[in-house]
Amino acid sequence: PDPISVSDADGIMIDVNRLFEQQYRIQREEVQGKHISELNIFPPEQLVKFNSYMMDIINKKNVSPVELIFKHPNGEMHTLEMNSYPIEVKSTQLILSTTRDITLHKKAEDSLRVANAEMERALRIKDEFLANMSHELRTPLNAVLGMAESLEEQIAGPLNDKQLKYIRTITESGKHLLELINDILDLSKIEAGRLELNVSQVSVTSLCEASMRMVKEQAL
Repeated sequence: PDPISVSDADGIMIDVNRLFEQQYRIQREEVQGKHISELNIFPPEQLVKFNSYMMDIINKKNVSPVELIFKHPNGEMHTLEMNSYPIEVKSTQLILSTTRDITLHKKAEDSLRVANAEMERALRIKDEFLANMSHELRTPLNAVLGMAESLEEQIAGPLNDKQLKYIRTITESGKHLLELINDILDLSKIEAGRLELNVSQVSVTSLCEASMRMVKEQAL
């Protein structure tokens, strides 16, 4: 149920429907025989846009619906979407136009645009945080792994079996932590659709033994 109007090629209004009267709060008799510019519906710059659109319709160009700002009877400026079509009645070329008030739709679009911009900003900050955090975590972790490797190679002096066992647990735990850091960064790649899977065979026995070693001390 959209407001409908019929005008001639010069923009003189011929007839409108009841919904047109309701939307603009103007009587049908007040519209007939007047040019659209006399109805005080559109601001001057919007009339220029309206006339340009009508010329394209008269010339039967394939154009998209036009959005126009109009003065609502309550004094506010609203947005409407207009679809116009050339029709012929008794060998006379006329223009049939349907209009729809899309003000609420436009406001919803603007709100969604702002929300999307805020979401993109939050995601960008999160990605920057994860990148910085991974760098800050890797720096001391690399030092721990380096020292553990040196101790395991007994560069600073000999170690007994129990000490070697502890050092290897430290190394294994450090490498596990490094993998977790990489997994955190993979989350960003997953969200961006850029994660590449590296499919390979895994020893279930080694996986279970490593898991046992990780929780052994806490279990004891």
